[in-house]
Amino acid sequence: MKAPLQVKIHYFTGTGNTARAARILKQELENHGYAVTLVSVEKRHLPLPPADSVNLHVLAFPVYAGAVPQIMRQYLQRFSAGGSARFAVLAVIGDAWAGKGANRKQIPGHEGQSLREAQRLLARKGYHVHLADVVPYPANLTQIANTMAPDDQERLFQQSDAQVKAIAARLISGDTYCKPCPFAVRCWAIPLGMLYRLFGRRGLGKLYVADQTCTHCGLCARYCPVEAIFMREGFPRWTLECQGCQRCINICPSRSIQTSVVRLVAFIASIPLSFWLTRDRGKWRSPILWVSIFSFLLPLLADLTIDRMERNPTARTFLSKSFTQRYRRYREPHFHPPVDTK
Repeated sequence: MKAPLQVKIHYFTGTGNTARAARILKQELENHGYAVTLVSVEKRHLPLPPADSVNLHVLAFPVYAGAVPQIMRQYLQRFSAGGSARFAVLAVIGDAWAGKGANRKQIPGHEGQSLREAQRLLARKGYHVHLADVVPYPANLTQIANTMAPDDQERLFQQSDAQVKAIAARLISGDTYCKPCPFAVRCWAIPLGMLYRLFGRRGLGKLYVADQTCTHCGLCARYCPVEAIFMREGFPRWTLECQGCQRCINICPSRSIQTSVVRLVAFIASIPLSFWLTRDRGKWRSPILWVSIFSFLLPLLADLTIDRMERNPTARTFLSKSFTQRYRRYREPHFHPPVDTK
């Protein structure tokens, strides 16, 4: 009897969209006799086995600022070089709705250069990607915008699940297809992705605050896929390792995690303040080096100052004021994040 083809689906997920796509792929492939293993990419995972021990690898991840998430980049770099395994890439983008009533419109997400980036990272290891495609699911950027209403989510789930099944059919039939990334898209997506990877995701983490409704359960720290959260005096504190995956704000059982308006204003104000502090007799001719130094130091000083103030209960009440308190939270209905039991 011929042994079934071995498939590994490696996925990173924030609030469950990519996990949903991975489960559907697994079910469809198993229905056709494949032996499929799901691998959830988390910081605590052990190094990868040799890539040539599997017939097909599927890499699935959400798109952040038109690029591959940093944790997935690091994971890909740990693959063994060479080997005969086939590779496929699935990028999950976030769709949203805007407007009210008859004027409501679905706002599609965009994969940017994420597919091309994943292909380039694998090419360095000597692998060729046979299929690279995109599927939309509900956006989860609760830190910045309200999430999709439940009825809209369900409609999008039905459309997107069908697209994932179509991608599974392509994998089964052996089709070769890689969605192209036009030069115009690369022009904005490459610098945007780089800036997000270096600064953006870290800045998003520093905007978080837990308000007075926090029950000190510590689930946000235990659920964080990159261990970017630690508990101090019963409240969570975010480090610079944040991926911006939105898991913590969306899975908090007491809806206590918010975007601090005070932190947001302080960090935005640090940019013009950097120019003002380095001005030359009132003229905006500051050397780039000094502006860069102040642009780094001022947000750091603001973070340390506000962090110190947050230890006071009265001050925390003020510092946790936010527009996100009225926002819906989003988690894919069947998603249960793995818990770090260390």
